[in-house]
Amino acid sequence: MKLSAGTIGYLVMGFVWCLFMGVTAVSIGLGAIYPPLNLIAKPFVCPNGQMTYQESTSNPLPGTTYTTIGWYCVNRRSESTTQLDIFQIAVAAGIPYGLVISVLALIAVVVLRRRGTDARSPAYTPPARRAAAHLPANISGPPAPSAGSLARMQELKRLRAAQLITEAEYQHKHDEILKDL
Repeated sequence: MKLSAGTIGYLVMGFVWCLFMGVTAVSIGLGAIYPPLNLIAKPFVCPNGQMTYQESTSNPLPGTTYTTIGWYCVNRRSESTTQLDIFQIAVAAGIPYGLVISVLALIAVVVLRRRGTDARSPAYTPPARRAAAHLPANISGPPAPSAGSLARMQELKRLRAAQLITEAEYQHKHDEILKDL
């Protein structure tokens, strides 16, 4: 199967969009609601240690509450703790999620094409044909003009354009030709 340049362009844009959605929607958006989703980034941002999420809340004054959240990498050997950058985590976690979104999107496209929803597939029926298929047998659409009628109409238009007949004469003859159909 040969792909056109336009199709390849759409595939590349779709792939980039899926990666973007993996970073923004899944890692940043859903990761803020459910932080363990971002643990998938551990091999990339904390390869030699344990990646942990900490949330601390303080009330320095009555009526005020401060919540601090952060990701940390605890090195197994030295037991040192390093705070991780949230954007580094979002990109590292978002890329695998974007790849999953890409695979799911491709599966959806394949399934939809097999069901015949694509206009280029043989199973596709144009809306006009679907509507005509539901009409009773004794109802038909407008009659097809004959070759002679088409030639008469073209000649009539030519005469009017050359101002050899009036608008009223044109309209009268036009109506006659339509009645003959």
